[in-house]
Amino acid sequence: MQRIGRELKPFLGVIVVLLVYALVRITFTSMSGSRGMLERDGSLDTTLAVLAFATFVLRFAALVILPGIVVYRLVMRAARHVSSHRE
Repeated sequence: MQRIGRELKPFLGVIVVLLVYALVRITFTSMSGSRGMLERDGSLDTTLAVLAFATFVLRFAALVILPGIVVYRLVMRAARHVSSHRE
């Protein structure tokens, strides 16, 4: 069990960001429903606007930044593994 924790530790930040993204997206989707970010009188619904922006930023991170981090960490782990077996 300790080995699993040690193996997952470098990816803990990625997992946390993905969980936060899921929670923010679910919250935004449930709050917005079929309406937009504007109220009937034309004013901006700030709560929905903030949630929309947070969803956008976290989605960008989940689709663009986090895969790069995961690939980098996997490649570095594989390189360390290969170099440790050569010696």
